[in-house]
Amino acid sequence: MSLLDTHWILCPVCRGKTRTQIREDTVLENFPLFCPKCRRTSLISIRGQKTEYLCQPDAKTQLTLTFDEIAALAGTALDHSFLTCKKELPAYGYAVGKISMKQQTVIFHKLPEGGSQ
Repeated sequence: MSLLDTHWILCPVCRGKTRTQIREDTVLENFPLFCPKCRRTSLISIRGQKTEYLCQPDAKTQLTLTFDEIAALAGTALDHSFLTCKKELPAYGYAVGKISMKQQTVIFHKLPEGGSQ
């Protein structure tokens, strides 16, 4: 087994290359995998080059929209006033998770019933 028989672990969220490499005989249990691209941490287990993602974003509690999609829904272009409006979202059961200027996306999280963040 040599160091050349390695490959990069991909992020389960953005599918970007992480800074972690594994070999064919690598075994990881409940490993916190950090992605420098989307800046999220996912819990994974690896055995025999089979990767199991233990903690991924839930489609029922997370929503990602582009700036253009938000503009179409809101009827106006997204600008700095959105930063003020995002403070009002908890009253409607949502919170802004991340605003990416580079990817031009906003990640929204659905709050638990009866709670706010």
